[in-house]
Amino acid sequence: MKDLYTLYKERCRELLNNGLAHSELNNYENFKDIMDEVVFKVFMKDKQNRKNKRYRTKEKFKELITIYNNSKCPTKNLVFGTLTLNDETLSLQERTRIKKIDKWLKSHFLISIVNKDFGEKTGREHYHFLGITSQALETKFHENGKPIKSKKGYIIHELVNKDYKLGFEPDLCIIDFDKSDIEKTVNYLLKLNNHSNKILAKNRVRVIKSDLMKIFIKE
Repeated sequence: MKDLYTLYKERCRELLNNGLAHSELNNYENFKDIMDEVVFKVFMKDKQNRKNKRYRTKEKFKELITIYNNSKCPTKNLVFGTLTLNDETLSLQERTRIKKIDKWLKSHFLISIVNKDFGEKTGREHYHFLGITSQALETKFHENGKPIKSKKGYIIHELVNKDYKLGFEPDLCIIDFDKSDIEKTVNYLLKLNNHSNKILAKNRVRVIKSDLMKIFIKE
């Protein structure tokens, strides 16, 4: 299945480079020489599922922004974060891991959107999330005193209250609405540049709400 998906992606690039419309990527006639129609339909279903997932997540992100704008919390930040898992946590049943992750998110974020992901090279399970927090953050620094930045150029922060026991303390990047747009952030959350080994992964985007959220949201 992995090899067929690689062939499918290569053929897609070839068709587009030859000037064909994107709609031709849904035409089995352009792929019948490299795969069975049953496999092609599986790829089409997966592509539609990812499209639907992106739309649903975008709508959830819009709701998150609305909640952020309507929040009465005097100090608040909307952040993008990554949750790593150590070997001990990964050895637990998935539902147990999820409960521990949700408990930590609820203790620090009014509301968060969480997506499961796997490392490109190692395949190691981890999670990305968008969340609203009223808690204090602190900047991470290099030994030379300069702020540590992400690959995207954003300054990395951590919560001042460091009680994450499931892996490394999560890195947090404050989302700047002047620099980040919804499409870019949602695409990053979903990792829409899916690797071939993730084509059949069933990763559900979840919304986690804290019991404190009602206190800070205008009615």
